[in-house]
Amino acid sequence: MRSKKLEIDPLSPSSRALDQAAGVIKEGGVISLPTETLYGLGADGLNPQAIRRVYEVKKRDSRRPISLLVRDRGQLSSLVEKIPPLGEKLMEVFWPGPLTLVLQASLLVPKIVVNPSGGVGLRISSSPLVSSLLRELEVPLTATSANLSGSPPLRDPRQVYSVFKGKVDLFLDAGPLQEGPPSTVLDLTGPEVKLLRKGRVEAQKIEEVLGLKLKRPPFTVLLVCTGNMCRSPMAAGLLQEFTAPDGVRVVSAGTGAMPGLPPSENAARVMEEMGIAISDHRSQPLTWRLLEEADLILVMELEHLEFIREMGFTGENLYLLRDFAAGPGGDIPDPIGGDLALYRKVLQMIKEELERVYPRIRELALWSR
Repeated sequence: MRSKKLEIDPLSPSSRALDQAAGVIKEGGVISLPTETLYGLGADGLNPQAIRRVYEVKKRDSRRPISLLVRDRGQLSSLVEKIPPLGEKLMEVFWPGPLTLVLQASLLVPKIVVNPSGGVGLRISSSPLVSSLLRELEVPLTATSANLSGSPPLRDPRQVYSVFKGKVDLFLDAGPLQEGPPSTVLDLTGPEVKLLRKGRVEAQKIEEVLGLKLKRPPFTVLLVCTGNMCRSPMAAGLLQEFTAPDGVRVVSAGTGAMPGLPPSENAARVMEEMGIAISDHRSQPLTWRLLEEADLILVMELEHLEFIREMGFTGENLYLLRDFAAGPGGDIPDPIGGDLALYRKVLQMIKEELERVYPRIRELALWSR
């Protein structure tokens, strides 16, 4: 495929640029365009074939629905079964803007963007470019970031072009975007208002508008090592034992992990000696999504800290395990290839650190509710 690139003023886009972009969308194509948060991939949100192309170029899991950008609340009415009163209140305050609301989808919405509960994510963007483009169309646009799944979101159009050249029909270049979080995502399909993703609209402001507490996801701790076969699964097994009564979610991953591998034999054996089974663990590579979902990230070595920062992650919730909560500092060594004695020594180091930091984790988890 031959991709086209077009410079555009995001505050006052030319009619020529809008006509070209709308033409690509109407023909079932995919464009890259800036929104008020990130560069995104836009396609006809009612065309299943076009939406599948977005999934393909992003290498996105088809089980993860994509949300939609709508022109106005009039267009919204044909896409949802109903708008609950709390939804109306949120729209009045935060739309147009970076707040995505998951509402019960109508039959008009393609199943590929509908979640298992029948919801579809919808948003009215505050971007003049997006608003102008949607006025040229009769359909909503897909609203998904222009990046490969599991990779950092892209704010520089040169990077977007480098990743998707030959896969996306038209690139709208408005220059680099400022750093900032994505849209906040709320689920309004059930009796409670659920916070699905933290983002640019703060949860506290939403609670003030609604006069109620949001149902928040569990406090998540992400433990990181290299291969995700020794240190981080051992740490995860221990931390799950400590935090189970507190409802903390514990996840582990590796900066150089191959997906789907079991823990090393010696890691499983020393954990069994403590009465904790980790044999069902399967390794997974560290991804941007895991970093975004985590409330606290604890890594085993300074090397892992540097790796994550090189990914572009700037969160203040990233720590070396032995530095967190005024710890002694230093790395926890990798026992891979060592004997049982080395594994026992490393496990004891991890255990001592987790026992030290557990009160602080518990405190953070309680504050997050």
